[in-house]
Amino acid sequence: SSLAKDENSTYLTYTKDLLEDMNKNQINARFNGNSSIRVGKFLTNLVAPELVAFERLDFGENPAKVQLLFSEAVELSTLTESFISIQSAEVLDGTFLKLSGSSSVDYIYDVNGNTDKKRIVLSVALVDQRDLKLNPSLATTANNTFISLRKGAIRDKHGSESEEVNPFNAFQVDVFQPDVTQATLLSWSLDMDQGLIQLTFNDVVDSGTMAEEKISLQSEIGDTPEVSLSLEGANTPVSAPDYIINLTITNSKNFNDIKRYRALATSVNNSYIRLVEGAFLDANIPPLSIVATTQKLDSFVADTTAPILSFFQLSLNSTSEQAYLSLTFSETIDVAVMDVTQLILQNDANSSAEIVPLTGGTIRDGNILNTPNRTATIVQVTLLKEDVDNLKRTVVGTAIETTYLAFTNDFARDMNYNRIVPRLDGNALKSDNFTQDFVSPELFSFNFDVNQSEALLVLTFTETIDISSFDVTEIVFQDEVLFNSAFRLRDGKILTKQGNTCGLCSKDFYIMSCCNLPVVRVKLTSQDTHVLRGEFGLGDKKNTTFISLSADTVQDMAKNKLVPVVQQVNTFNGDLEAPELLAFDLDMDNLILNLTFSQPVNISSLDPTQITIHGCSQCSLNNSKYTLTSFRSVTLTSSSLDGNFSSLGLLKATIELSRIDSDQLKIIYNIATQKNSTYVSLTTDTVKDFSGNDIVKISGKTPLQVQHFVPDLTDPVLSFFDLDMGNGTLMLYFSESIQLSTFNVTGFTLTPGNGSSQNISVTLTGGELIWSNSTPSAVAVVLSFSDLNVIRQNLDLAINPNSTALLVSDFSVKDTNGNGLVGIFEAQVVREFFEDLTRPKLLSFSVNMQTGSDGLTTPVVLTLNFSETVRLDTI
Repeated sequence: SSLAKDENSTYLTYTKDLLEDMNKNQINARFNGNSSIRVGKFLTNLVAPELVAFERLDFGENPAKVQLLFSEAVELSTLTESFISIQSAEVLDGTFLKLSGSSSVDYIYDVNGNTDKKRIVLSVALVDQRDLKLNPSLATTANNTFISLRKGAIRDKHGSESEEVNPFNAFQVDVFQPDVTQATLLSWSLDMDQGLIQLTFNDVVDSGTMAEEKISLQSEIGDTPEVSLSLEGANTPVSAPDYIINLTITNSKNFNDIKRYRALATSVNNSYIRLVEGAFLDANIPPLSIVATTQKLDSFVADTTAPILSFFQLSLNSTSEQAYLSLTFSETIDVAVMDVTQLILQNDANSSAEIVPLTGGTIRDGNILNTPNRTATIVQVTLLKEDVDNLKRTVVGTAIETTYLAFTNDFARDMNYNRIVPRLDGNALKSDNFTQDFVSPELFSFNFDVNQSEALLVLTFTETIDISSFDVTEIVFQDEVLFNSAFRLRDGKILTKQGNTCGLCSKDFYIMSCCNLPVVRVKLTSQDTHVLRGEFGLGDKKNTTFISLSADTVQDMAKNKLVPVVQQVNTFNGDLEAPELLAFDLDMDNLILNLTFSQPVNISSLDPTQITIHGCSQCSLNNSKYTLTSFRSVTLTSSSLDGNFSSLGLLKATIELSRIDSDQLKIIYNIATQKNSTYVSLTTDTVKDFSGNDIVKISGKTPLQVQHFVPDLTDPVLSFFDLDMGNGTLMLYFSESIQLSTFNVTGFTLTPGNGSSQNISVTLTGGELIWSNSTPSAVAVVLSFSDLNVIRQNLDLAINPNSTALLVSDFSVKDTNGNGLVGIFEAQVVREFFEDLTRPKLLSFSVNMQTGSDGLTTPVVLTLNFSETVRLDTI
């Protein structure tokens, strides 16, 4: 106040009761006015006021209140709000906000109305309150609410500046009151031109919590308005808390529905917004819903944007339903005022070539609604027959590239009477899609003739087709509708016929009058014909011959694709052509016989016993030929197929000869030793194709010579051996037939084996050889008596499997083609060993009792002769 600031503002008054003299005389009173006494000496207060406490931050009021207690009375007029900072911690290491101002500041009054000038209440400016509420880490509880003051934030009446409250030693609030008041909508505006709504609240609202289904526009206040539409689909460009929320409704699914009604959102008087509980939440913790309300519009911007024809489609269908234009607009159109006679179809953006003005039409379908006006964003205009006829006489509408639409601004208007943006000649709108001939061609029937090297497929369609669009690779043969086996053609020649003239057509060149017919003849390649002949149960008879045609197989003249179909053959001419053996190869080194046929054969019917190998082209001797008995394996292959198809029977059979047949072929000296001694004959029972046709016979009188011959170049090896010490027989088994005349028994040495410490071995010196034509790769050596006794004399040799092994020299024997045996220089252990279980027999004995020359009698000598070697230490 202005009291006691200096000598001129300091006076004293008192009553007579202040004091008495020693004689009890009362002092003369001084009253307010001229009798008051002026101070004689005045000393100014130089003590600076200090902040004693940050008593309260109250968000329960709006605006929020800050209550501070100072050490002495302060002057409100000296307050500088920007010197005050709210911070999240006692030490300035977190978030803080420097106040920008206040809406008001006052003292605290007691219950009697007396002023406590030590306490002040600051009403926080709305901008500061907004910033505080937008910061989730500042001033949300007492624990993150502190205050700091710059020096001089406020003064006392003597002008003394308040002391600083250091931001590193800030005061924590004593009482924190959170916001428990729901935000209220203050005002709102609507811009129907840009599709924007702006909502202004009295408190911070979090736009990210918007529930658009709880927001609606209605034509009047109340629960039962004439028109009410949800703003479901609306969005906020910025999803954050604020007092002002902007909504974009152009993406709302109901925006164009709003425009359907002239009774809604066309002025301030028919625009109300309804916010139900939960439409938005505020930024408090925990958040609170806004107050539900229905409120009239405060500011309105009308729709002044001209509508646009966004795109259109042309459908020409002369057989089922009438042709029509489908038109899609950028916004709701008043259908009642549309004038289709303003539409012009043309073949280019410019009308330099041909145009077709519409003379009328019926507007229907699309999304037309009565609101109560007929309104829509999509409509269909059914064309008059005369206009369709005119259109088909031109090049207009034969493709997207030749379908354009021009019109004036009299063609259509939106619901706010804005005329459509015109598309005049030179700027005509191109169609997005069109349908000219709606009817797709269909396959009527087909015939198949597989009784020729290149099978013929004849297709008959329901209408003339465009042969240049025909794709043979879209034809798939299958064995039934729900197929187990299928094959897609890879190529073929397209033959068409007109009268007596037949021409060859391709995709690059064709004569329209010749090729574009309902009947198409496809000549299959020989490779594809082979596949169909070789796939068991596919294309071999009428009941297993179906074709599948996709939509991409062919188009009609209006480029309508074929109706996809799976259909059984109408007329079937089966395969009556017998397969032939064209060539064969023989590899005597790897024992492989390759047979190449003229067409695929059925592997399951292959009989090797019907195949005979001859040693010459005109041999009559039985010992110059050999008929196979079996095979180890057989595979059928063909280089004409890709990896997407497999078959049981193809063109080339690879036969792995059996051991019996290969051994027998090798011991017949004049068969299969070179190309000139290798021929083949076969009977008709050798193999069949998949139509059951027997193969063409090759007579033994005129056999087929081998095409490629590989002689036996591999050295034979000793596969294994057995030893029977009971009967003295050594059994040798080789990898192939051997030539007995080259056998040298001295090339075989018995040894205890590689693990023996004894340097003992017996090289055979003789014996009897036993060999048979039926097993030409095996030889039995009956050991000589002397070799057997030598072996038996050695107690560490050939007494069990572990003491029985064999060394073999490379000169021991040769195969029938002169290839020497592979030597064995690291002893090979016996496969089967049979120990000697036969008891020795005493064959004879003699006694010598003669007298010596000196006349003396010598000892009697008893000589015993046994059937085999015996051990002396057992006598």
